[in-house]
Amino acid sequence: MTEIEKEWARRKVYQSALAYIATLISELWDHIAIKSKQPMSHELDDGQQQQLRDGIERLVAHPVWTADFDRDSRMRDVKVALEKNQGVPQALEAVGLDLSYLILGPAKSAPYRSYWLADTAATK
Repeated sequence: MTEIEKEWARRKVYQSALAYIATLISELWDHIAIKSKQPMSHELDDGQQQQLRDGIERLVAHPVWTADFDRDSRMRDVKVALEKNQGVPQALEAVGLDLSYLILGPAKSAPYRSYWLADTAATK
């Protein structure tokens, strides 16, 4: 396992990170299965299954799990929140890890774009 993979795993196992991850997955499920056209259906259709897979893949791949904590004040806030087990939802949302990111992806999630892609857009 590489150092990046170790850090990726380490950040996710903080109690507060796990709680936030569980909340996001629950919200994603609600958005896809409960608020769909067939909310009481016993099974997800192929499109819903793909939406769920895509959201989980986005959650796992989000750069907050491996980005340098010294990147800026928001990433330092993530580090402090994880270590103190306080304010994790707010810290992760501030770096674009929220339901909109899971549903829309990085290109269409405004909070994600404004934080992670702002530097890229400014240099082009």
